Amino acid sequence: MKLNSIRLNAAVAEMTNRAVRRGANALARRARASVLGQGRIDTHEMIRSFRVIDITTNPLRPRYRVVNTAPHYPFQELGTPKEAPGVGFIYPTRGRALRFKPKGSNVFVFARRVRGVSPGHFMTRAVRAEVLRDFTTPY
Repeated sequence: MKLNSIRLNAAVAEMTNRAVRRGANALARRARASVLGQGRIDTHEMIRSFRVIDITTNPLRPRYRVVNTAPHYPFQELGTPKEAPGVGFIYPTRGRALRFKPKGSNVFVFARRVRGVSPGHFMTRAVRAEVLRDFTTPY
């Protein structure tokens, strides 16, 4: 019996690609659930901004990247730096005050500084929670 390596590689590449894509989608779902579970939602922008991007260069080794495109996501994921002046406070970069609407309010608040944000580690928690079933079982 002779195996056709071209057909075999094509079949394996397709199955591998589907499995890696399923794993990436499961990771994005878990990260969304972590954002929701920690109550870091107001406009749902962070939950809607998770994207799974195909960055495959070799078809036999598929790669996907899970990213969040919300501009404030890095601050929520990693927290505010402890090296900042005032240790953990957020200061305005332009002007003399920060302007924002507190969660659940319709009124703007002006402040010279606000308390920093503790890290959420949404992606780290999602990666730690991944299991083999995420790659093998369809949704």
